[in-house]
Amino acid sequence: MDKYALGWCSEWDLNPHACAIDGPELLVRLTAQHKSGIYQALRSTGERLNCKLSGKLLTELSPDSSALPVVGDWCIVGPTFRDERNEPASKINAILPRLTKIARLAAGRKMAEQVLAANIDIVFIVTSTNTDFSINRLRRFVLLAEYGAVRPVIVLSKSDLIDDQERTNLEQVLQTDLPQTRFIFSSALTVAGIEAIKEMLGPGKTAVFVGSSGVGKSTLVNRLLENEVQKTADVRSHDQKGRHTTSASCLFFVPGGGMIVDTAGIREVGVIGTDEDLAGIMPAVATLVAACRFANCTHSSEPTCAVIAAVELGHLEQSEFQDYTKLEREMDYSRKKLDQRLASEQRKASKKITEHNRRGKNQ
Repeated sequence: MDKYALGWCSEWDLNPHACAIDGPELLVRLTAQHKSGIYQALRSTGERLNCKLSGKLLTELSPDSSALPVVGDWCIVGPTFRDERNEPASKINAILPRLTKIARLAAGRKMAEQVLAANIDIVFIVTSTNTDFSINRLRRFVLLAEYGAVRPVIVLSKSDLIDDQERTNLEQVLQTDLPQTRFIFSSALTVAGIEAIKEMLGPGKTAVFVGSSGVGKSTLVNRLLENEVQKTADVRSHDQKGRHTTSASCLFFVPGGGMIVDTAGIREVGVIGTDEDLAGIMPAVATLVAACRFANCTHSSEPTCAVIAAVELGHLEQSEFQDYTKLEREMDYSRKKLDQRLASEQRKASKKITEHNRRGKNQ
């Protein structure tokens, strides 16, 4: 295995940190992340080792949780030593800039960007074909992919549970509401769609599987890997949902080429993105909004509103416009809060530097 088979991109060859590496053994890619703060990493030589952030890097990154390393990151490490388990280990001294990422607004009250995986080529958005299916949730996941510059592909799992008419209905919904996004019907039971997913992967390609808990991500991963590497549970009969079983992010190698990252189920999709990202997944609504006579049009009572006219003529569903405005408000709220948090962190960092300089002068 060389670093390109591990997902290396030539863009990093010009990075100062990468150029300063004394040897290839100091370059690793993170393959697993644990809550204890321990990472598992892999060298291009195939050697695995356990990693922790160096004290200096932890201090530098701690104000910004989104800058902390995640599965998929390329890192520069220090000399190898033996840890308390007598296994090869090293300290992470630097993280190379991410080319792509999958990130969301962190769940709960903490207003921060949460990066789920880094340096990803494809994001497979898994949703089951039964009661879990929601076009609005899919839009949110596609927005996360667009925000991180990753190609989205929708995987409709458990397709063996629906009939032909239900399948046709789902196809029509996706072709109408997300026409730019490819979708694949799959079933771990009948193995449908597995080869189509494999064809999208190849040497050096990295994909991540995301979706709600219990939609069958780990089962699909096991099929792709031809091995039971992730625990799975059957669908519950009372609500048609699988039991959540994955608790940590891990990177696995697919037989025949490529890598996949399986993440824990996402119960809440905090949207981050730009107006351009939203226009890209809902172009019809965005075009109508731009066609309004007044830039500050509220689309509620203005006589020359293009949106109101389209709804009255039946060219636009009111529910679709409501979905658009809801996502727009959430994205605007997220941007403002993240900007406020960044400004607060910068003020704190500046205050620390000022205090440090003042103590130096008084000594």
